[in-house]
Amino acid sequence: MIQIKCYGPLRETVSQISLEVQTPLSIRQLLLQLCQRYPALQLFDASGKFAPHIVVLVEGKNMWSQEGLETKITQRTTVALVHPIEGG
Repeated sequence: MIQIKCYGPLRETVSQISLEVQTPLSIRQLLLQLCQRYPALQLFDASGKFAPHIVVLVEGKNMWSQEGLETKITQRTTVALVHPIEGG
């Protein structure tokens, strides 16, 4: 199963620290599936552009250093969604 971990404000939106999904997908498909399940996540804008303030890690590596939203994931992949917290 794909393990999805949510950190920061995203964890409050999802109300769980981790989720499990069974279907192998691309990151884009996975994130769209999560947005359907949790509409408050708002990971994409109305035009379909991904939210630039969210960091997506696939097996600990930023998705943009791989194939971006088209990064393939398998049933044993761990995906982390991180919303950096700002402040001072």
